[in-house]
Amino acid sequence: METFNYHNYFTEVEELFVSKRGAPMLISPLDWSLVESWKTMGIPLHIVLRSITRCFESKDRNNGRRVNTLFYCQQEVLSNFKVYVESQVGGSIVAQTDSPDNSKTLGSNLSSSVGFSKKKLVGYITECSEELEQARLYAIEQNSQNLAETLNRVISRLVDIIKRLESSNLVDSENLERDLTLLEDLIYQSLRSAVITEELNKIESEANQQLRPHKRAMEPAIYQQTLQNYIAKRLRERYFIPRLSLFYMI
Repeated sequence: METFNYHNYFTEVEELFVSKRGAPMLISPLDWSLVESWKTMGIPLHIVLRSITRCFESKDRNNGRRVNTLFYCQQEVLSNFKVYVESQVGGSIVAQTDSPDNSKTLGSNLSSSVGFSKKKLVGYITECSEELEQARLYAIEQNSQNLAETLNRVISRLVDIIKRLESSNLVDSENLERDLTLLEDLIYQSLRSAVITEELNKIESEANQQLRPHKRAMEPAIYQQTLQNYIAKRLRERYFIPRLSLFYMI
């Protein structure tokens, strides 16, 4: 499989889609959840960009209606990814659908050869730790003690990761990403417990409503992954939780 470009996966998808669409609006939170599902499946960036381009070329040839969502491109993305996988010797599709809002392990999609300076990594993780501390204080204000305790544990773990980075000569991006996404999993589970049932049901209902127009055209695994991505995004926003994955390092 092709190695991901950590920095550009989301931004390049958004920039290409916006430029092809010809409208200044950025993509919606629901579209972001779909992009995250593609990323979680391990679909290479060039496959996604090529598919978006082909969709717009087809629309132009057929004088199609205006395209306002990335869901218009999803079948093309999946079709091209299938062809790509079949063209690889011993290739297989691995969908990480058991870990909402995260790629639990990115395997060969992430490589320790991907270049990050140690200084930049330390700065990024330090910033995440500081944002989590603010979120921890907010959780205490909201009487969400279990979430506050979880965030405290994660912050301590991030401090350990920073110390390890500072004392190491070699940065293993794959293992670092695995550690960070496991911490995101821990936070997500605590977030679901922190929200009262009525509020969680409201968010899930909103997510289902947003996705309803696209459900018939989506494969069940992609639908569920996108649904959980959207719910997780709303929960993070509710408690001001930053992303930890290296995919979000700018």
